[in-house]
Amino acid sequence: MNSRVMPLIRTGGAWVFLALLEAGAQVSMKLAAADASAGDGAWAPLGVLLQSPLFLLSILCDALGFLVWMALLARHDLSVVVPVSASSYFTIILASHYILAEPFSMIQIAGLVLIGFGIVLIAAE
Repeated sequence: MNSRVMPLIRTGGAWVFLALLEAGAQVSMKLAAADASAGDGAWAPLGVLLQSPLFLLSILCDALGFLVWMALLARHDLSVVVPVSASSYFTIILASHYILAEPFSMIQIAGLVLIGFGIVLIAAE
């Protein structure tokens, strides 16, 4: 197997964790934003948002994701880390479908397949 692929496989858990953290951050931010939109006045939504546990969860997921991101950058080339981290598109679309009941189309599925092929090609270079 390619010498560049093996380190990616060894840090596979970190890649999966990063994708899950990014999905968690996006879904919790979406839910927090929906709650905040109920406030009246120009600044009311901001006050609701800052008190929202979902908003705090989103910040926590982003902060943990940053730490995982930095660990991955320390071990791999930037030209590999950025494209492979695109795997979070899969987890975000799946989470938005299963948690938020958002539909996904055949075009989105085709796009995910293309992203998947691109990730494989870049990682295996």
